[in-house]
Amino acid sequence: MRILDLMILILFCWNTMYAVEPEKEAISSVWIICGYPSDGNKDQKFINTINSIKLSFLNDLGISKESLEVYYFQGNQNFKPCAQENILKACSDISASRRNSLVIFLGHTYSTVEGVNYSLPGPDVRLKEMAHALNKKNSDKKLAVIWACEAGEKATKILGAKNRIILATAETEDRDNEPVLDEVIARVLSPKVSNTDGNNEISFTELHDTAKKLVKEWYEKKGFIQLEKIILDGDGDGVGTIAPAEVDKKPAENIIIHLNK
Repeated sequence: MRILDLMILILFCWNTMYAVEPEKEAISSVWIICGYPSDGNKDQKFINTINSIKLSFLNDLGISKESLEVYYFQGNQNFKPCAQENILKACSDISASRRNSLVIFLGHTYSTVEGVNYSLPGPDVRLKEMAHALNKKNSDKKLAVIWACEAGEKATKILGAKNRIILATAETEDRDNEPVLDEVIARVLSPKVSNTDGNNEISFTELHDTAKKLVKEWYEKKGFIQLEKIILDGDGDGVGTIAPAEVDKKPAENIIIHLNK
């Protein structure tokens, strides 16, 4: 073996043995955004879902009341109204935050020639406008997104960016199906369900695995053909997959939500 080859081999072994693992980064602020609930019959369903998610974060996960913001439809005594100006301002605030944040999108969306529109009470907002607001400050903090609306593959492409992790429901065919992920999202965010390794944190890979499992079970229980897949984009390139490669999996493993002690 030539000396140069030997040196390269030694260097490779050294880097493998002593490689520094990226530090885990914890989510410390959460935003729940739910626009128009697609039809009036689902209004109470979404309120129940949001309340269940809130309880998980406040009681079981390490998120304080001051670090949890909720925007819902026309608003009420507990939630801020989900008007266009409010949502764009919220996205700008998230962009400017000095904390690692999680945004959960619920409600009705639809594909357009230009991309995706997010349905609101009043003028709808283009997802590209929301993405622009989220990208304003180019923060070095992590932003995790859970997209439980229609048009998830397009949404992932639009929202993908540096320091961003996206878990989304997407269509198995080229059409906007009403997702099931919003039916099970409260359970996905429950430590009793998602904390599969029994430690003091939930990673985004655990959330992804749990979401896939619960959505599959929902379709099987109903006896329906599954028209939905749960994708993960861990490196922010805007492309999510059902079975993430290491380039997506590793960053998602390092974004965590602490459990309350």
